[in-house]
Amino acid sequence: MDSQVTPAEKPIEKPTAPAAAPAPAAAPTPADKLTQLMQQLVVKCTMLVIKVATCRCEKREACPVYRLAKEIAEIIDEINEMRPKA
Repeated sequence: MDSQVTPAEKPIEKPTAPAAAPAPAAAPTPADKLTQLMQQLVVKCTMLVIKVATCRCEKREACPVYRLAKEIAEIIDEINEMRPKA
């Protein structure tokens, strides 16, 4: 007996699709970058405002950094008031 397999006896092989390469990440658009920068700015400003608001320095009312941080706090507060409530 011959141990060779004839074409009729050969199992059918299913074609395999090549592995899909991961799609390259889309480059951020200028609008995406602007949004990211604005978010970073708000976070940093909020951190500054919190630090200044908890400042116990007796001369804080005369401090230009303190006054500027208060202005930033008012803007952040206004933005938060405009956001929809959950």
